[in-house]
Amino acid sequence: MEYDMSQPKKIIYNNGENLQNQPIGKRKAPIKVAWKGMTYKSIVPLDKYHWTTNKSKWNSSKAGYFISVQNFSGDTVCQLKDYDPVKNFTKSVYQTTHNKLYRLNGHLYFRQVNNDTIYRFETVNRVRPLYVIDFGKKKIKSVADRINPWFNAHDKYIFKDILETKQFVFVFYTKDYASPKAVKNNSVYFNCFAYNKLTGEQFHTYMAEKPIVTKIKKSKNYSQSAPPPPLIIEPPLKGIINDLDYGITSWKWQQAEDGRLYKLLKGKQIKEHIKSKPKNSNLANKKLLEEIANKAKDDDLFIMTISN
Repeated sequence: MEYDMSQPKKIIYNNGENLQNQPIGKRKAPIKVAWKGMTYKSIVPLDKYHWTTNKSKWNSSKAGYFISVQNFSGDTVCQLKDYDPVKNFTKSVYQTTHNKLYRLNGHLYFRQVNNDTIYRFETVNRVRPLYVIDFGKKKIKSVADRINPWFNAHDKYIFKDILETKQFVFVFYTKDYASPKAVKNNSVYFNCFAYNKLTGEQFHTYMAEKPIVTKIKKSKNYSQSAPPPPLIIEPPLKGIINDLDYGITSWKWQQAEDGRLYKLLKGKQIKEHIKSKPKNSNLANKKLLEEIANKAKDDDLFIMTISN
């Protein structure tokens, strides 16, 4: 495996201290396959003749590599070594962590767990660093701390996701873990950072927002000795803010390989959104969206896209 040593763009900087002072301003889905001895293995195509599998941090620490490239004859072409394996971890429970992989314009991009850098495969055995997500002093530096569910991350930034279009890179992260404990301590905040690849401009679309927390009710057959039901913890401003289409937005955007972001919506969701808006609103797309909602059945499926 070869590494291109050119300097990647640093898209979050200032050692994390002044990060919150920044101004506000499909990938191909992996196939989850059951493998003996593993919970799952994600298979993602690299090109017409090769595919990749990637391991969780715990499994890559044991195997010594986190991404493996195979051809369709079943031969291993190369493996990316895990240079930051888990060592001397004595806890009986650990957090499951996974690498981020996505495709854009025919290339496969990846970020390893607890790594600052986004890489891109240039060939089947050569990768190039493109961006550095630098949380500085706010980063959890030890991978053992990153997988430790009892680690105190109240003053740390946690990478959540990344979406990349033709023009922008969106980085989603939280302050502290989005966990029931952090919610109880009022220490978890959601943030979305954007980098304009054409101009170099960097800004937040939102920052330091408290989550929306939904409690799941216990069923009648719920055992009193069982742990409490989980909480649904979501970002309040729903990810990338949409000021078009009468304001329909969501944090669950998905990425197409050509760089467009898309969101699947049911007719019922569009109708509910129309009802939630003021009747006297003069937004440009109100009439069009109302016409769609009136004609749609609850289970009709719509695709909303962002072109840039």
